[in-house]
Amino acid sequence: AGGKVIAAASLVDRSGGSVDFKVPFYPLVELSFPTYAEDELPPELAARPVTKPGSRQD
Repeated sequence: AGGKVIAAASLVDRSGGSVDFKVPFYPLVELSFPTYAEDELPPELAARPVTKPGSRQD
């Protein structure tokens, strides 16, 4: 009880700097992934089959 958050940390920051924790933020690594509208996919990506990421086999 009575603790105060003085910083936040994570292994990977994929937010592109869009998250504001109101305290200093220290990620181990920052990764940026491009996103595309469905009708604006580059041809080399559109040619690849879509797969569901993760380990669940639903």
